[in-house]
This record gives sequence, C-alpha cells and structure tokens, in this order.
Amino acid sequence: MPHRLAHHHSATELQQARRWMLEHGEVPQGLVDEALSRSWQRSRHAGLSPVDLATEQPVCSAPDLRLALDKQHDFLAHARPVMEFVFDQMRGSGNLVVLSDSRGLLLHSLGDTDFVSRADRVSLRPGALWHEADRGTNAIGTALADQRPVVIHGAEHYLERNSFLTCAAAPVLTSAGRLQGVLDISEGLGAVGEGLVALSDDGWLVGANALAQQWLGLDESRIGTGTLDQLTGIQSRLMPPGKVMRLHAPGDRPLFGRMDPRLRPVLNLSGSTVRAPSAAASAGTGRPERAHEPDPRLQDALMRARRVQAQGIAVLVQGESGSGKEVFARALHAEGERAHQPFVAVNCAALPETLIEAELFGYVGGAFTGARREGSPGRIREAHGGTLFLDEIGDMPLALQARLLRVLQDKVVMPLGGSKPQPVDFVLVCATHHKLREAITAGTFREDLYYRLNGLTVTLPALRERQDFESLVFNMLDRLAQDMKRAPVQAIHPGLMGAMRAYHWPGNLRQLHSLLRTICALLDPDEHTLDWHHLPEDMAQDLKATRETATDTANSTTLPSLTTTAPSPAPALADANLRRLSDQAIQQVVEATQGNMSEAARRLGISRNTLYRRLKQTGS
Repeated sequence: MPHRLAHHHSATELQQARRWMLEHGEVPQGLVDEALSRSWQRSRHAGLSPVDLATEQPVCSAPDLRLALDKQHDFLAHARPVMEFVFDQMRGSGNLVVLSDSRGLLLHSLGDTDFVSRADRVSLRPGALWHEADRGTNAIGTALADQRPVVIHGAEHYLERNSFLTCAAAPVLTSAGRLQGVLDISEGLGAVGEGLVALSDDGWLVGANALAQQWLGLDESRIGTGTLDQLTGIQSRLMPPGKVMRLHAPGDRPLFGRMDPRLRPVLNLSGSTVRAPSAAASAGTGRPERAHEPDPRLQDALMRARRVQAQGIAVLVQGESGSGKEVFARALHAEGERAHQPFVAVNCAALPETLIEAELFGYVGGAFTGARREGSPGRIREAHGGTLFLDEIGDMPLALQARLLRVLQDKVVMPLGGSKPQPVDFVLVCATHHKLREAITAGTFREDLYYRLNGLTVTLPALRERQDFESLVFNMLDRLAQDMKRAPVQAIHPGLMGAMRAYHWPGNLRQLHSLLRTICALLDPDEHTLDWHHLPEDMAQDLKATRETATDTANSTTLPSLTTTAPSPAPALADANLRRLSDQAIQQVVEATQGNMSEAARRLGISRNTLYRRLKQTGS
C-alpha cells in the first residue's frame, strides 16, 4: 500500500508548519511525520520556496524529450498497456495517469480532458521534470527519493501552487531491482470554484461534494431524498449538455453550471469567489454577469470543424500569429473521438530545413551521419491513432510537401533509410497565417496538397475583432489568480478597459496574456481592481494613445450633429465652428470642475496633456 506521508491535518496547519520550518529551520514535532519532514527539508535545501510564484517550472526541450522517449522505448512499450488499463477504470472521474523516468522526467500521460487543462497549469505533462529538487515534495519525486510508494495529498506538497493535487505514486523496478521510473495517479481536489453534483438518469440528486453542498445550501442527509429541482430549485432537465448556464442558487452568490453526461449525469458547478466589491472596485468595469462563452464565430468554427473531423476530413485553421490556432486545434482534439490518443504538434517554421524531414517522417538507425543507432519513429508515427497538428504549414519546404501528400494519400509513412512502409492513422489539423492561394500562385506551395489540407477552412478572429473581449480578459485573470494563489480581480478601471478594447493587439492572445500576467504580478495582495498605474510604462503609453485616438475620432463624428439643422457651411467655416464648439465644451467642463484638470480630463475622455495643449491653444 502507498505510504501516506502526513497525518490528517488541515491545509492551514500544514502551511503554518511549512512556514515555521522556513523561519526556524525545523518542522514542528507532532504535526508532520518524519518522512514528510525529511522531504520538506530536502526541498528547502534544494533552494525552493513554497510560495515563490515567479520560479520557472522546469521543463526539458522538445529534442531532449524526444531523445528520452527513444531511449525509454521498451519501458514505454511495457507501461502503456498498464496505464491504459488503469485509466479505463477511472475514466470520467477527473484523473491523470503519469509515467516518469528515474530522473523524474514525465514521459507519458493519459487523463480526462477537464483535468488535463488544470494539470497543465503546473506543467504536469510530458517533458516536465518532477524530481524533488525541481518541484519539492510531490508523489513522483518523493517516491523516487524514498524508493517506495507514497501518497501526497493537497497541502502536503511543498510548493503551494501544487496543493490542488492529490497524487499516489509507486516506483517501477527492473527485473534486476534497478529503479526504472515511477507510475503516478493524480487528481484535482477542493479547488476554488469546483463543485460536483451527481444525478441519476431521472434527475435524483445522488451525490455532491462539500463545495457543492455549501453553495446549494444542502445538508448531507438530504442527498438521495429527492430530485435536484425539488431540493434546490434547479431544473436539470432544462440544461443542454455541455452548455454553461447561470443558476438561481440560494443566497447572492453567482453560480454557473454545466451538465456533463459522461457515465452518469454530472453537474459541474463554478461559483465566483469574489467578495463584496470595495468602493474603488465599484467604480470600475466589473466582471461579466455570465460565465465566459467564446466568441460566436469561434463556437461556430469549432462545431463545424468537429463535424467534418469526425469523418476523417482535414481541417485548415487560419488566423494571425497568436490568435490561438494551436489552442483551437487542442480543443478540437479534446472534444473528438480521439481525445485519449496522442496530440502531436509540429511547428514547421521552427524546424531547420535539414532536420524537418527526419523529424516528421522518422528514420532507421544509421540512415545518415549523426543518426541515433536505434533510429526514430518521427512525429507522424507518434500521432498514430490521434491528431497531428502541423503549425505554419505554409513554411514547409516544397520537397517535403510532396512527401506529406504521399502520406495523406496512401496512409503509410516511409522512414528515411527504410525499405518498409509503416501504416499510420491520424486526423490532420494544419494552421498558417499565410494566404496559401497566393503561395500557390507564387509557386511556394503545392496546389494538390492544398486541396488535401483544405477539407474545411476556419479563420479565427484576431483579438481586436472578438466579441467576447471583456469576458476573455476576466477569464484569463481568473486563471492567473489561481496560478498565482491570489484572490481574483474584481474590476478594471473603465477607461483602461475601454482602451484595451480599442487597442489593435498585434500579438493577439499571447500579448494579452503576457500583459495580464505582468499586471497581476504588480498587484498588491489587497488590491482587486486593475488601474492605469499597474501597467508597464510602454504599454500604458500605447493604450493612452489608443484612447486619445478613439476619442478624437468619436468627437469628429459626433460634433457635426450639433449643426445638422443649419445649411452646410464652407469647409473652412465648418472646421472653425467645430473647433469653437469643442473649445466651449472644454471650457465648460474645466469651470464645472473648478479647475481640477485631472477630473476635467477624465470627464472629457482625454489625457491631461491633451487638455493642457487645447487650453494653451485657446489662451485660457
């Protein structure tokens, strides 16, 4: 049986014990057992801080991961059937089965889609390093250190950002008794905003976790005594599967639900953790009333792509750099029939032309100078059974386009130096920001390959075009708050939100996420409203310039309406009239605010510098 390292103490007590250790150099006796104490001490001596959120989470490079996978080929071949059997026993219950090598490098994982996205936030995925020296006390690393099965639950993890996990891990030994790696089962626990309600087929409430009971005002004794409608007033029969809906729950807490029909009907609840807004927050743009639903164009694109991909038809995703093409492809994979098979992503623009052929198609041992003795299966064969995502397909060399076309036609791949074709079965998603029709005309892209890839083309909107911008911002902020272990942002200064909405965002989602991550890092723990002073200086200047441009444009289009009843004056006279009306409006606001330039500029929607310049021009 796995060894449970700690006694049943609360997360608060464990956090206090860990902080006592940091301050005094030892763990309080009687609160934590010796095995956990030793693991915490090893983590401290490795230089790790439990609350340091700025530390990069160690992940190996893609070439190093591929090298490790090739080296551990036999280990993986034996372990995969075991992992698949274990996962099948728990499918649909929010778990992840993980395999690591003896260094704590994660080699392979299988998991439920909803939990995989949460686990990905702490890099619980292939390529990440989970040795104790890298991640502190955790089931994989501690099982390696102690060479025995262990369970690490919640706050027993050394790093607080991992405390939403509970993990059980056991070492895997060779027949000679040598440590080969670790097999781990992880699941998410008690995370803020996650309530689960289990229903029978006819709507009876047959189970609920503690958070769901709290939000719904349910006593445990009432579970199993009636339908969800009878006990809470929530009519589950009216909830379409997969659609997020706002629920009328007891009290004033905003509560949202999504019906998940896998195995048995399960209602996933998410509730806002926001406290009553402060006076400062109430003056800002608050979080949207509804749960975040993507831009309708994205929803429509995903629905159409899902339908054609189910028939094995290739999907071509177009859009600007950073607009979320790989995110779209992963969502398409996660919602398809191959969700539990590999998702293999290849960036054709990032690979040197001399390596892309071996990278994609694989090679046999000794196929070329420098080739590994054991050869390589190639990324196409790694995607067998799952999804192959070729990003920036427009940058693939012409010679390799012909080879890819042959693979798509014949469903076999010939490794470099090989003589026997290898059968492959995958669904294809490609992405590019190039206009492939123009590339065909220019002779840089094969027309016959284009028609193979273009079973269905979907174009993702740029961030500046998205209709869900405000919800998207708050959704990102919530994820960042969870990652940084802080309270979520309650509001954004309305002028700042307006400027962000009007900004052109050349880097799209990547740029927005980077900005919000920086802003959240600059927030004090007791701050819950984003304002201008939280911005990096260069971004603040860009957004203010955007706001002034938008204001000037708005003024130029609205002011003429004041004189539409008069005959159209000559152009020079019209300009003079508009300028005079604008100057009068500015003077009236300055007088109304008794010379308070900051307040006057805010009411006019312009910067103080612009206000001073206009007053100087009028001689006021």
